Amino acid sequence: NSIPMKNYYLALSGAFVLLFLFACKKPEASFDLMKYEYSAGDLLEIDNESLRGKVFQWDIVSESGVLVQSAKEKNPMIYLDLMLANGMYSLRLVARSKNGNRATIDEKSFKVKTNRGSLQVISQNAADNEYEVYVDNQLIGKSQSYPGTFLASIPVGLRTIKIVSSNKVVTESATFTTNGLVTVNF
Repeated sequence: NSIPMKNYYLALSGAFVLLFLFACKKPEASFDLMKYEYSAGDLLEIDNESLRGKVFQWDIVSESGVLVQSAKEKNPMIYLDLMLANGMYSLRLVARSKNGNRATIDEKSFKVKTNRGSLQVISQNAADNEYEVYVDNQLIGKSQSYPGTFLASIPVGLRTIKIVSSNKVVTESATFTTNGLVTVNF
């Protein structure tokens, strides 16, 4: 009678050891970038294949090591900044355990290459010299203190432009072409 009970305790303790070892394994950060080349404003196509991660940190880092954008979701939707310069970037994923004590990192490089047109805003009224310019709901800049001073390089395609001052708001759509110029009178 004592031998089967001994086997039972041995099996039970073995199960606890396996459960403990599995529970203590650190997360494995792993992801795929579905493309190598993107344009400013594009959605990064990410497939998160991490195992056992509970807390995630995604960072886009420039070639010079500057943090450009970040996200904390398990499967984030990261749209590249419209004003992101052409060049090489890294997407870095840190996957952590629930308590944050264990972590692993995966990193992939990608290229940003964007054809651009120009946006020029011309202020028609001295009272509207101070304004903010948004493209596709992203703040891309502010005017200087005299009319006609705002000029920006914008990715090609159909874009929504919104100009906001203390006195008025102007919203319009425009198609930007490579090396083309779009002028908005404000």
